[in-house]
Amino acid sequence: MVRQRLQAIAAPDHPRFQGERVELADLRDEPWLMDANSSVLCGVVTRACRRAGFAPRIRTHCPDASVTLAMAQAGLGVAVLPRMVVSGHGVAALPTAPALGRSVGLVVRRSRLRLPAVQVLLEESVRLCSPVLEST
Repeated sequence: MVRQRLQAIAAPDHPRFQGERVELADLRDEPWLMDANSSVLCGVVTRACRRAGFAPRIRTHCPDASVTLAMAQAGLGVAVLPRMVVSGHGVAALPTAPALGRSVGLVVRRSRLRLPAVQVLLEESVRLCSPVLEST
């Protein structure tokens, strides 16, 4: 099990995204671009906003991260996405305060662990994800 870091994103010139992190409470008046209403990510972000003292004003629910990134880049709202999805997409991206994350796991039957395809999957998962994940 690993902890996946989440980052707030917005248009590159957004005034709240000029420091090293963005206070979640400072985004209270922003329109929010949220993942699907039933998703774990939507729940994590909504609960974090409520703990910060506000209910996010949701402009849209979109389960496609590439669409959310494009909308944020165009200045249509702010969002929170996994760090591994955000890099290199032309948006301002900062960790939030308080820090947000979610747990991610990969489940494999013990009897399948020795299969070459499973070994490749596990090795590639570690290689691709380790720069953006924290071990727990």
